[in-house]
Amino acid sequence: MSSLRYPYVWLLVFFVAVGIGCASAELDDGDVDDGDAGHVDTTLPDTEPPDTSVDPCEDCADHEICFNDACVDPCVEAGAECGMAQFDGDQFDCGGCPAGACDEETNQCPDICGAFYAECGDIFWESSVYDCGNCAGSRRCRSNRCTDDAGYVAVAAGRAHTCAVTQQGSVQCWGRNDYGQLGNANLSQNSSSPVTVAHIGNASSLAGLNHHACVIRSGGDVSCWGHNSQGQLGDGTTEHSDVPVSADGVAAFSVATGGSHTCAIVDAERLRCWGDNDFGQLGNGTTSSEPHHDKDFVLRPGDELASVVDLALGTAHTCAVRRDNDAFCWGANHSGQLGLGHTQDGPATAERIGDLGPVHTISAGFNHSCAIAVGGDVYCWGRGDDGQLGDGEATNSSRPVEVQLSAPAIAISTGRFHSCAVTDGGDVFCWGANSRGQMGQGTTVGHFETPVPVPDLGDVVSVAVGGAHSCALHRDGSLKCWGDNEYGQIGDGTDSNERPSATGVTP
Repeated sequence: MSSLRYPYVWLLVFFVAVGIGCASAELDDGDVDDGDAGHVDTTLPDTEPPDTSVDPCEDCADHEICFNDACVDPCVEAGAECGMAQFDGDQFDCGGCPAGACDEETNQCPDICGAFYAECGDIFWESSVYDCGNCAGSRRCRSNRCTDDAGYVAVAAGRAHTCAVTQQGSVQCWGRNDYGQLGNANLSQNSSSPVTVAHIGNASSLAGLNHHACVIRSGGDVSCWGHNSQGQLGDGTTEHSDVPVSADGVAAFSVATGGSHTCAIVDAERLRCWGDNDFGQLGNGTTSSEPHHDKDFVLRPGDELASVVDLALGTAHTCAVRRDNDAFCWGANHSGQLGLGHTQDGPATAERIGDLGPVHTISAGFNHSCAIAVGGDVYCWGRGDDGQLGDGEATNSSRPVEVQLSAPAIAISTGRFHSCAVTDGGDVFCWGANSRGQMGQGTTVGHFETPVPVPDLGDVVSVAVGGAHSCALHRDGSLKCWGDNEYGQIGDGTDSNERPSATGVTP
């Protein structure tokens, strides 16, 4: 059969051949290494895109939940700072407060400054510093309270004398002066009215417990005057001084005086002490009956005691509070005044008081000690035969016992045989011996084993307790004292035996 008779057959063969050749040429690029040489790719393209969705709550923190495709803190959403909070039909634990109790109705914490009843200045809590602000206008911050620009801004009571810092930064003292403790360059002349301490015009901190006193001046210089038999003035001698002398080599933020020793908070919030060390009250790991002129750092087992924010000195013991609100004591302990649960010889290095919770401030008397805990509760320990521990007993206690007050305390001071505290309402309560009218009750009868309010006072910001007298500083800068007045330490211009009621100091 001739092919010319069926031309359409040859055309079909031609086109098929051409089509195969073109397809082969398009698919085979001649590269034998690319895997497609001589092959036709019959794979179909993907018809659906890959799944790229991400869980929006995949990275939520432990305290967060997934709500509306977002990580949220249920406590924040519920506006709760503490306690058990409701959110989205569930209940969540929002924890406790750093200081003070949670208000279960509002789920709010008291602010740190409020928990300490602080109007100004800094508060130390859980190794942190909280700024409670400044005082308005010309008012000054003292003991975390704002005081007016007139009168006094600080007061300290010694064995039989009193000193106070004026608003202008000068220091005035009155009372006994047989060792020069009035600092007015007039040795042995007592004064029943305030006299000005020589050469001091910029005092910022004041201390006086027994027969000497110290201040911190601008720049941190420490100056002291009065009794110096153990080198407690810090000038390298044992000579008494009726004018301030410099405590050589000490730049400090705060200072405290004891029976015959002195301590100061210096750089890095460490403590340096000097003077009498019979009972290890200097905290340097030794004891000695010789005057100690070196300003040694206070030690604790294995290290220096650091981060100190408050200190107090008794007759022969020392106490301090650290930034983490732990309290430490060292030195004499025959009455249990260290609060360690025994009356054995005290340590010559700082030892933590184990039976005491977080402490705001501390005070050391002649042979007893008291502290204000965070929240305003008061605890005392040591000698208590005159009721100076305030727990309703007239016995010693080597462990802290609670003092029942009608309101939280903001300031406290301990003396020879009595103690006083200021509550957050500005009232003053005292307990202990009253033979010289130091309770302010208008009598000199007996002693008081529980706190009694001192009449004719109000709006008080701080209190100072001496040998057998007490003084209260009012917010307006005025000062009232009561108790023993044999040497004129009340400051009203008289030297009668006692003033059993609060009496104004006559500038």
